[in-house]
Amino acid sequence: MFNKIYYGWWVVLACFMINLYVGGITFFSFTAFFEPIQQEFGWSYTQISLATSLRGLEMGLFAPIVGFLVDRFRSRKLLLGGTLVIGIGLVLLSFTQSLIMFYLCFLFIALGAGGCTSVVTMTAVAVWFKKNVGLALGIMASGFGAGGLIIPLIVSLIESFGWRFTLVSLGLGMWILGMPLSYLVRDPPERLEFSLDGPLEASSGPSDQGQPSEESPGIFLEMIKRRSFLYLNIIETVRMMAVTAVVTHLMPYLSSLGIPRATSGVVAAALPLVSIVGRFGFGWWGDRLDKRIVLSLTFLMMSTGA
Repeated sequence: MFNKIYYGWWVVLACFMINLYVGGITFFSFTAFFEPIQQEFGWSYTQISLATSLRGLEMGLFAPIVGFLVDRFRSRKLLLGGTLVIGIGLVLLSFTQSLIMFYLCFLFIALGAGGCTSVVTMTAVAVWFKKNVGLALGIMASGFGAGGLIIPLIVSLIESFGWRFTLVSLGLGMWILGMPLSYLVRDPPERLEFSLDGPLEASSGPSDQGQPSEESPGIFLEMIKRRSFLYLNIIETVRMMAVTAVVTHLMPYLSSLGIPRATSGVVAAALPLVSIVGRFGFGWWGDRLDKRIVLSLTFLMMSTGA
């Protein structure tokens, strides 16, 4: 039975699980650590919030570097390296005694996260599909939203054992879960041709599937000069600023209203979990409708909700 499943879907599953864990512990769950860290060290909300900006480097400054590396070393190696680095970063973060060390640990975690999310997982999945690439990417990306499932567990661990023990546990979990999943990710055979959900047959001639084109540098330079590329970068920057602010400060804000941490943790988990519907649904629509219309609709919904 399992042998009949197209291997590309196993890659989707592996990337889904990696996104779930990495998204849950490095992005959505920080709101649960905010108050315990503030209470222990007395740092201001501004000082602690700066760490989230450093963590966001993996989606900003590190992203072009990661894109360069994934073209040369492939997705599996970056995923393995990323999971290793994130685990080390989380363990080191548990020993934090100063604000400088706090920031340095987040930089280290951001470096590792750059190898485990966004560019790397999208590339790993996209090379296996042609017609259903939007659906496959939508399923993979929904793993990031499913990371919200981890938040109530993290809140419970912090309440029972403290935030330092929780960070060590999450670091060990990153190695135990992430590294085996990384080995499931591989590139398709060079001569693979695609049908709806799998290969048709091996091509009789040479194929450049998964291989960089000689015209790639010229195409890249042409793309970044386009006005649409600039607009996409601007709106993505604004989107991430808004989403990160809400995700980071949600639990502290709810606590200031007198809502118990257990309840605010459930609310914090609901935000990314509901996003799964959008990640999956809009990925499916993107295969069938004009992607510009789909993108415009998503931003309209986000601005209306805000």
